[in-house]
Amino acid sequence: MKSYNIDNFQLILIILSVSLILILGNTGIINEAFAIFESKADQSFITYDNSKMRFSLMYPSNWQMEEHFNGFVTITAPIEDYTQNRFPAGLGIFPLKLESQNISLTALKNVHLKNLTSNLKEFQLLGSNQIILPGNYPAQQMVFTALDGDEIRKSMQIIVKNQDRVYLITYKADLNKYDSYLQTIQKILETL
Repeated sequence: MKSYNIDNFQLILIILSVSLILILGNTGIINEAFAIFESKADQSFITYDNSKMRFSLMYPSNWQMEEHFNGFVTITAPIEDYTQNRFPAGLGIFPLKLESQNISLTALKNVHLKNLTSNLKEFQLLGSNQIILPGNYPAQQMVFTALDGDEIRKSMQIIVKNQDRVYLITYKADLNKYDSYLQTIQKILETL
């Protein structure tokens, strides 16, 4: 028998599915729920290496990777609803060369927060703290919501320094999809 790694969201889904089976007598629901878990558990990852910008990571093979101008990289989740024609979640990494290595992470975060507050419509900071990324890299993390096009989306931004470079890592998702993609994003960040 195959074992499953089940988080709280998935446990709730199982409980709801079992309840529906008892009420409706439909076993197809529980099979669909376990198919979702199996696809997440068996998800294969691809390695991306950017030696010029000095970073590498692994991302899900069914996600789309794009390299942009100045080393900016985006990784987007597959489109779920083709009527909206946009990605439900994505990760962007923007590397910048620092002119001076004497700038602290806190100073970078404060300047960045000021820019976010000034430039994003309906910006609301939900949290800000210092974290440690894999490889023992100190980083500043901010979580916020803001207007993106015509909808409010939730974002997490991480600022990390490595020698003469600073990396702005942005995870952005639809409000109702943020938590469901967060575990995958964390797996990607663990490989960075």
